[in-house]
Amino acid sequence: MRPIVSFCGSPTYQLSKYLTTILQPLTDKSRHKLQSTEDFINATKTVQIPDDYKLVSFDVKSLFTSIPLQLALQCTETAIRKSTEPLPLPTDDIMDLLNICLTSTYFQYNGKHYKQLHGTAMGSPVSVVIAEIVMQNIEERALSTCRQTIPLWLRYVDDTFTAVRHDEIDAFHNHLNEQNTDIQFTREVEENGKLPFLDCLVSHNDNSLRTTVYRKPTHTDRLLDESSYNPTSHKATTIRTLTRRAQLVCDSTDSLSDENKYLHRVFTKNNYNNDFIRRNTHRPTTTTETNDTATPTTTATIPYIKGMSENISRILLPFNIRVAHKPITTLRQLLTNVKDKDEPRNRQGTIYKINCSDCQASYIGETGRNLTTRLTEHRRATRKGILQYLTVA
Repeated sequence: MRPIVSFCGSPTYQLSKYLTTILQPLTDKSRHKLQSTEDFINATKTVQIPDDYKLVSFDVKSLFTSIPLQLALQCTETAIRKSTEPLPLPTDDIMDLLNICLTSTYFQYNGKHYKQLHGTAMGSPVSVVIAEIVMQNIEERALSTCRQTIPLWLRYVDDTFTAVRHDEIDAFHNHLNEQNTDIQFTREVEENGKLPFLDCLVSHNDNSLRTTVYRKPTHTDRLLDESSYNPTSHKATTIRTLTRRAQLVCDSTDSLSDENKYLHRVFTKNNYNNDFIRRNTHRPTTTTETNDTATPTTTATIPYIKGMSENISRILLPFNIRVAHKPITTLRQLLTNVKDKDEPRNRQGTIYKINCSDCQASYIGETGRNLTTRLTEHRRATRKGILQYLTVA
């Protein structure tokens, strides 16, 4: 079981976010780290793969919940001491704060409280950067000590793309798993010269790599339907995003043509007319550079109401305010209810009212903390005030 624990509102949430800003720059210099499909495409354009090599992808089993606390702390301290970047806190203080975040993994389920004893919490801001630090440490040790020649090693979080000589795949796989008994890798080897990675299908032909768009066998052609109660801008973005992906991933004229024909059928199946498809598939996708002296644009997020939201967007546009529409209700809100509901007195971020027992007056307050804690403070302040009055009298 891999519990996904939301840290929002927890005592260590802000601390985890702060540590993330400190530790994130330590991971940015790795030559193996991928940020996106575009990074992968650019990294494989000039790679040459020998004929006796096969494409292989390695994936870590349950990465976040498999990382031992001591390994996380050890790898992080090593990364800090190797870095030449100035840090806002001494190393020992950073490690103490990180230890607090990694061990404060409490959550509530079915009215009972639990503590995660192993691994990093899925949902903590700092867990992502800790997982990256651990993966960089393991891959550096594995690649520097392996006997095989590895022509490329590209990794997106815990999913790695590489090439290994066909008769050394088992040995290299075992070598990876020997780096740490808790961090174990699974593998997928190319079939018929092809291997999926991210949203690319990579082909191994004539020592070079070719790419086209990959879809899982469980993929359906269901997209945001034209008749759905969503802003037109969201529907246009759906078409432009898939069209741009085809242009990015497909590296030949034939594969791009096939992908565009497929997308046109899918858009039509989701009730988009030809004119709307044509306008959004031929729209430029390059980002226009903005002048540094231009007034910065502010974004306002508002619930989407057809007709009204579009008018609000047009009114605010001259004031450099961009409107982002969000659905009033989503399927996720209707179908999922995974978190326990707190009792009113245990909730945070509440407005409360206290009636006076001696008159008609009342006090209305707002607190971002636990309501029970705030009410206790009111009682303590009341008792303290009475004692001070008696002392003066």
